[in-house]
Amino acid sequence: SAALPSGWSVESGMRISRRGGQVEFMGSSAGVHRLYTVPLDGSAPARLVSGGEAVLFGPFDFQIGANGGRVVFRTEGRKSELFSAPVDGSNPPQRLSATLQARGSVVAFALAPGEERVVYLADQVIDETFELYSVPADGSAPPVLLHPALTPGRDVLDFQISSDSQRVVYRSDSLVDEQLELLSVPIDASRPPVRLGRILVTGGDVLDYQISPDGRNVVYRADSTINDLEELFSTPIQGSRGPVKLSRPLVPGGDVRSFQISADSRTVAFAAQRNAAGARTLLVAPIRGEEKALELAGPFQGGGTVFEYAISADGSLVTYRADQEAPGVIELFAVRRSSIRGAGRR
Repeated sequence: SAALPSGWSVESGMRISRRGGQVEFMGSSAGVHRLYTVPLDGSAPARLVSGGEAVLFGPFDFQIGANGGRVVFRTEGRKSELFSAPVDGSNPPQRLSATLQARGSVVAFALAPGEERVVYLADQVIDETFELYSVPADGSAPPVLLHPALTPGRDVLDFQISSDSQRVVYRSDSLVDEQLELLSVPIDASRPPVRLGRILVTGGDVLDYQISPDGRNVVYRADSTINDLEELFSTPIQGSRGPVKLSRPLVPGGDVRSFQISADSRTVAFAAQRNAAGARTLLVAPIRGEEKALELAGPFQGGGTVFEYAISADGSLVTYRADQEAPGVIELFAVRRSSIRGAGRR
């Protein structure tokens, strides 16, 4: 970073690209942040990637694609806008976001793993009405809206991009005001969005969600059948069939608190309430719901609970911390299973 202007310092955020041995980092002075790139071996001086634009907020507001060829970043000022540039600084940044209304800003963005498109969330047309857009990462075409235009008061809350860069899953109250539902749409807006799960009760919402690593399914928590009862569901990302419930009630009103998908995309581990006091146990189920969820933790002595857990890449081993055998004594356990039908603790 020796090429930084006098008075500038290197911020804590950095990204290492997978191609070309480059590292991107933030330089700052008097609250202004700019983006630089430099070879990892120090064979050339640092080059400015962001041009004259200042990168928004601080050192983590930029992303490098999985292929390592392009960096996307937001800029600060009266409006937050979106730009893209080659990671080696060989060409100037290209503006990706369209013209924003007077107080509009890009509030979130993600570069798809394939590096061909960028998805971003912005109140581009109506102030405080946040909509979802997709644009080629090189700026070769204008952004497209990924859903029908929203009316004031409706919003897209958040989104995820599938690992194959084909689809975007997002939460929105676009269908029913103030009711967060889950929708899926092709990343290029070639087809309209499809609803992934129907909320059946007034006041129900999709609480959180995750796309499986293979990009085929979406697992989500929602109080969709009974208000304030948090259950776990799985559904194909294309909406080809309705969701299946992965969780099963352990106690009346027992909620699913969290979940993890195995790296091979076949198994879901989740923590659920095991007693009226809110203590948690650990269960596992196949992601497509072919078989009922299997409880892995326990038997518990007293009011023991599972504190945290992790599932192996192939779903065959789950480790967890719990005060399972003595109240207040937190120990580490592992459950290895050959299939979803049986488990053995060690």
